[in-house]
Amino acid sequence: MSDTPNPLDLMVVAPNNTKVLCENERVRVLEFQAKAGDHIGLHEHPEMVVYVLQRGRRSFTDEDGTVTVSDPEVGTAFIRTGRTVHTEEVLEDFRGLLIEFKG
Repeated sequence: MSDTPNPLDLMVVAPNNTKVLCENERVRVLEFQAKAGDHIGLHEHPEMVVYVLQRGRRSFTDEDGTVTVSDPEVGTAFIRTGRTVHTEEVLEDFRGLLIEFKG
């Protein structure tokens, strides 16, 4: 296993927006928060669960150019299957927990 960080890891791309709450060899729990106007550069996630702590609209642009706007309610939990790669425009302040499953 390499000690070189993945350049697309959210902790590398957006260290000021992301905090590791706990981690082991199978899972990593992140707190992510961003302010309206923040731009989160190209990054990737493994399969994960998202739990919304503060509602806020965000616009995601996938590698193929597909744009999706997300505005889930506080208390919403959802699963993102597979690997996702995107950029993110934060349209309103947002805070959530990301539970990432390692390969």
